[in-house]
Amino acid sequence: MKPLATSAIAMIAAAGLLLGTASSAQAATPVTISVAADAYALDDSGQITGSNEFLYDSAKGDEASNAYQIAYRGTLNMRSLWSSYRLFKVAWLFSPGNNQAEWERKTFSGNWDIAFHVDNTVVTSDPSFVDCTALQSEIEAQNPDTGLSRFIRCTSVSYDDASGQYNAQFILMNEDGSKVTGKQLDSNQPNILRLTTPAQAFYVKQSAFEAGKTFEMTQPSVNGEMRMDAFFHSMMPLTFDAVGNDVSLTMVNTYDASFEFVSNAPGRALSADVQALLPPTKTMLVDGSTVQPPVPALTSVADTQGTWTFAGWTPNESVITGANVSFVGAWDFTVDPDAQFNVTYRFVDTSGNPVPPQLASVQPLSGTATQGDTVQAATFPSNDVNTSAGTWSFAGWQENPIVVDGLDIEFVGVWSFSKTVVPPIDGGSGGLANSGAEPQPLLIGAGILALLSGALVLATSARTARRR
Repeated sequence: MKPLATSAIAMIAAAGLLLGTASSAQAATPVTISVAADAYALDDSGQITGSNEFLYDSAKGDEASNAYQIAYRGTLNMRSLWSSYRLFKVAWLFSPGNNQAEWERKTFSGNWDIAFHVDNTVVTSDPSFVDCTALQSEIEAQNPDTGLSRFIRCTSVSYDDASGQYNAQFILMNEDGSKVTGKQLDSNQPNILRLTTPAQAFYVKQSAFEAGKTFEMTQPSVNGEMRMDAFFHSMMPLTFDAVGNDVSLTMVNTYDASFEFVSNAPGRALSADVQALLPPTKTMLVDGSTVQPPVPALTSVADTQGTWTFAGWTPNESVITGANVSFVGAWDFTVDPDAQFNVTYRFVDTSGNPVPPQLASVQPLSGTATQGDTVQAATFPSNDVNTSAGTWSFAGWQENPIVVDGLDIEFVGVWSFSKTVVPPIDGGSGGLANSGAEPQPLLIGAGILALLSGALVLATSARTARRR
């Protein structure tokens, strides 16, 4: 007989012995479940590394919406549990009257409890996410390849912010509240099961970041059992009680790489479509790492008057050496041979300042021209414009003609101003108006003389009266 067959017979015999020694009192079979605990970033940004580094990110802040979103996870090795489950199935089927169809209808129950402690001087909790709905969603997201995560339903979850203690309880049950069957368990036996914290329940503020500091999640544990309903014997329930490893994260300073686009076409600004291709700032770059700027998603962008072509980055590579780095990406512009450009006009005075609104009446209207055209400035009806203050005279165009070469053109017309001379007021022959003297002091002097004369008259009258 082959060794494998002998082994199978021995297993069946052992199962039969277990059933034979079953009693009405419920017994238990301890199984070994190993737990590997870790922490991860919800956005998969790499902010928590495989070396248990917690990287600084300049884009983060203190608000829950933009702080470091951190989650903890216990990865359970389930091989031993399923091995015991299958052994129990063999033993059950070995009993008289039992069959596969009956097994598939049998229902199972179970309960699972997890707990751990976090450093609450660093980790902050958002109570609005400490609930079973958020926890169930994250567990299913972390176990995409197994239906078992849908059978393990959260019944309660809590976090004590004062002590940093986290607890969660689960039961074996379908989402609709119905019992889990043997058929379901037969088709959902993952070797690995990940139990997590709720998404967004825990975060680290930017202000709590301190390079070189270590913070921990400690005492992770999981315990529970799985049993067949209304059936008792020496193998059931299958129980487990495991303690995982502590998780220590050390904060590490990092640097940024920023990016800028510039135009190689003098006088022409980059289009919005080109600027939209600018890479975002790259954060969390550790000291000594080499940074190569990314090639834009498009290296050729059509514009209304031609095409922008990416010319490359300067520098094309940089090493982080204790400081941020920056890259400049240049774009060339090729003008379409039939591109149309605007032709506009502007008036200034001889000092380059704007001219008064009255001159707008003779300013030529704007127009268009084709690439390569030689454009003469338009003429206007009068070279002189009279205003109440004087006369503006057209002195000519700063540049005329102008060849269209990839840019809109503007003719700048220069005007000079002559102030109107107002003749002086005629005060008569020998009068003050023609004397050149200032009239104000003379009037004041005349007034003083008049006052003195009046005083003399009064004094003479007074003396005459006394004599009488």
